[in-house]
Amino acid sequence: MTPNPTQKHYGLPDVPYHFWSPNNAAYFKINQINADIKASAGQAPGTGQSTHKRPITNMWAAICRLYYSDADVVTNGPLWSVDVETTQEEDTPDSVIIRTLHETAPWTQDYLRVECVKAAHDTAPGWKNLISHTVTKLTSSEADSSTNDNPISLVLAAGMKCMLFIWDPKSQLPGAQLRIRAEGDDGMGSEDAILDPRIKPPPFDTCYVDATGGEIIWSKAWKLDDETDPGTGDIPCGREMGQIEEFLCSVRKIPLAEKGSETTGTGLPDDLKPKV
Repeated sequence: MTPNPTQKHYGLPDVPYHFWSPNNAAYFKINQINADIKASAGQAPGTGQSTHKRPITNMWAAICRLYYSDADVVTNGPLWSVDVETTQEEDTPDSVIIRTLHETAPWTQDYLRVECVKAAHDTAPGWKNLISHTVTKLTSSEADSSTNDNPISLVLAAGMKCMLFIWDPKSQLPGAQLRIRAEGDDGMGSEDAILDPRIKPPPFDTCYVDATGGEIIWSKAWKLDDETDPGTGDIPCGREMGQIEEFLCSVRKIPLAEKGSETTGTGLPDDLKPKV
C-alpha cells in the first residue's frame, strides 16, 4: 500500500508502539469501548464496556504498561510498576498508578495517577465529583507520605474522555483559582466549582483550560479514539493522543533528574526505544 503523503504522524518518534496503533491490547480496548458507546447511542445492543468503570480502568492500565513494562530492566535506573487500585462503588474512581519500587522505605513512590470513572460521568457534576474524589485520595491520611510530598502527574478519565493536570502539594497555583464551568452540553445550570489550588494545568496548552478566564471547560476534554478520516487516513484525535503519550512518557525522566543524572537530547530513555 502506497503511503498517503497527507497523513499526519502523532506521538513520540522513538516509542516502539503507540497506544492507538493496531498492534497492542490498548488499541483493542479503546476500539471496543468506543464501539459500545456508538452502539448504545444508536440504541443497538452493546457489550456494556462503556457503562461500567472497570473496562475504562483496564484500558488505561494497558496504555500505561506499554510504556512502563514490569519486565523493563534499566541500567542505573528505577524499577517501574503499574498498579491498579479499585473500589466497588461505581461512582468512586479506580486508580491506575505508575510508581517506582525501592528496596528500603519508602517502599514506593508515585509519579503518575490515572483516576477512572465510567462514561456517564462525562458531565459537569461528574467531573466535579471525579476531581473531588481525586483530591480526597491524594490528601488522605492513609496515603503514602511520599505521595503527599511530591508533585504527581494526573490523568482524570471519564469514559473515553480525559484531562491532564499536575498535583503539586508544595506549590499552589498563583492568582485566582481555576474553576469548572457548570454549564455545558448537559444543560446544567449549577454554580461553577472551584478547584483545589494544588491542581495545576499541564505544562502545555490544552483546549479544556481557559487560562484567561480561569476555567476548566469539561466539555472540551480530550477523547481517545482511533477512528480515521476515510479521505486522508488522518486520526482526528491524533494530536491530543500524541500529547497524552508524551505526558505519560515524561514521567520516566523524573527519578533520574532527582538523582542528578545528566541526560542529553530530547528523546526517550534507551529502554523505550525499539529493540534491534
